[in-house]
Amino acid sequence: MFRKIGKRMNVAKTVLLAVLVVTLLISVVSIARAVGAAYAFGYANWTTDLKGHRVYVWTGTPPNGLTWTAAPVAMCELCPCAGKKAETGWIKGMISDSTGQPLGDVLQQYVGYTDINGTWHWEGGKGNLSENTWYQVKVMYSKSADRWEAWRFSDVVWYQPYDLGWKKGCRLAAGSENNDDQGWMGVWGWHPEYVKWGGSWTLYNYTSSQTAGGGHIQHAYDFGYGAWGP
Repeated sequence: MFRKIGKRMNVAKTVLLAVLVVTLLISVVSIARAVGAAYAFGYANWTTDLKGHRVYVWTGTPPNGLTWTAAPVAMCELCPCAGKKAETGWIKGMISDSTGQPLGDVLQQYVGYTDINGTWHWEGGKGNLSENTWYQVKVMYSKSADRWEAWRFSDVVWYQPYDLGWKKGCRLAAGSENNDDQGWMGVWGWHPEYVKWGGSWTLYNYTSSQTAGGGHIQHAYDFGYGAWGP
């Protein structure tokens, strides 16, 4: 009987060890995916009262079969690009958005935002886009409608009527990113502009940049940028 108990204990230990190993592997994979993203952003250093951000972005020809790659145009509540965020741009890949809807490997506009509780949400499906095409995308707080909005040219493609806990930003970011630190990125941005509360749209030249993984960024014509990788 003791032998049987010993065998059972050995089996139990083996199973437990296998579970621990699998759990550890899952954790490592999760951490690797979390820290393995690549990005290349240009930053603009204004400190108060930002209300909106708009940029012409080039879609290029993103490959098929990627998990995701994107061209964000974002505004951040705090410096350096911390706290709550609101962004829009193009995205393509196989991943599902926060609502559970897959992108379907279709080039499209998306929106992302942090809610009042600090939870990040992002949604695709804000309009299918064409390759090798310039689109002006914009994220801003509308004073007249009292809400956050995302635009493509002159059309509002998304708005959030609920209070997100902030109305003024501190920093801007635009560039390219994806889920793989050596994965494909390819974005050109042109004529970036910001608007402050009580002001008008103003062309800006980013004053710093930040990259990770295989990301690269450089200045381009008309205060624009090129962001690519690996």
